[in-house]
Amino acid sequence: MPCLGDVITVHAGVYREQVTPPRGGNSDKERIVYQAAKGEKVEIKGSEIIKGWQKLDNDTWVVKIPNRFFGKLNPYSDLIRGDWFYPTPKDRKYHTGAVYLNGDWLMEAYQKEEVIRKADEKNLLWWTETDSTTTTIWSQFGNARSQ
Repeated sequence: MPCLGDVITVHAGVYREQVTPPRGGNSDKERIVYQAAKGEKVEIKGSEIIKGWQKLDNDTWVVKIPNRFFGKLNPYSDLIRGDWFYPTPKDRKYHTGAVYLNGDWLMEAYQKEEVIRKADEKNLLWWTETDSTTTTIWSQFGNARSQ
C-alpha cells in the first residue's frame, strides 16, 4: 500500500482499468505520485476493446454484451445529466458510454434509424439499447472491418 510521499512508477503499456487510489496524500508536499517510467509510454484507459461485432446492412455493425461485463455501472444505461448540461434538442439523451473506432470518438445517434442507414464517413454514429440482461450496440464503422 502506498504511503504519503511515495512515487509509484508505471511501466510501458495500455492499462484498461479504472484507477481509484484510496488516497492521494495530505498536501502538495506529501502527495502520492504516479509517473511513467523514464522514456516509456503509459496509457490508462477506461475503455475496453469489444470483439464479436456482426455486420448488418449498409455500414452498420451490432454487438450484444452481457450487462455483467460492466460491473456496478453500465455506461450504456447511464445518462449524462446535470444543471450544466443542455442537450439539443432538449429531449435528446446522451449516455456516459462511448464508441471509438481506431482511436476516434463516434457520435451517439439521436434515433436508432440514423445508425441503420448508410454511413457518412465523416460522422459515424452509434446507438444502444439495454434490457435486464444485455446491452446491444449498433455502430457505423464505414469501411472498417470487424475484429
